[in-house]
Amino acid sequence: MKNIKKSIKLVGMDKDSHITKLLKSAYEKSGKTHADICKEVNLTQSYISRLLNGGQSISLAKLIKIGKAIDLDAKQITTAWKKDKIEEIDAEIAKFIKTT
Repeated sequence: MKNIKKSIKLVGMDKDSHITKLLKSAYEKSGKTHADICKEVNLTQSYISRLLNGGQSISLAKLIKIGKAIDLDAKQITTAWKKDKIEEIDAEIAKFIKTT
């Protein structure tokens, strides 16, 4: 059986997603630099930058790890992730209804 943490992916994150806004806000409040976060989570500065600007797909496990580095807990991360997923599902349903 697959490890659920590694199989859940965030695709299509953009600057207006709930998760991106949450991360950006927490990052700004944390007072940490990209370099500080990179040291804690072992990722590159360009990866962190793309993530905070909504241009990076990421596993939920990595997202939680980064969130912890900027003082977010797993519940905050998963709640924002869930809102984004529900909006994606609602948009897909609306598109399907429109075309049938």
